[in-house]
Amino acid sequence: MRLINIKNKYIFHSDKPEQSHRYLLYYDRKYKETRLVKTTHLYEIPEKKKYKLKKGYIKEFKFKGEYLPTGVKNEYITKDINGNKLKYKSLNYKNKRAIPENQAKKIKAFAKYTDK
Repeated sequence: MRLINIKNKYIFHSDKPEQSHRYLLYYDRKYKETRLVKTTHLYEIPEKKKYKLKKGYIKEFKFKGEYLPTGVKNEYITKDINGNKLKYKSLNYKNKRAIPENQAKKIKAFAKYTDK
């Protein structure tokens, strides 16, 4: 599993297509698909995020090399904005770092719903 940055224009329609978001990327061998797990910043937590943390839709993780904790959402993406399956290796991805295997297992178990 890798922590990566992807520009908005490749994943969803945005007012700011050149800005990027962080995702966790991995390949699921059982289903033979590449998945992007959604993440969110937890440096300021508005009421909506507090509610999602409390209800279990977001789980807090601390990654090595990151100053603040990251919120991992319990859903993942398997297709790009055009409806094509995601590739594991792409020029659109900017690698940040690898995630330790023990954390990756916890994240894979937590992120079990697809973004429809």
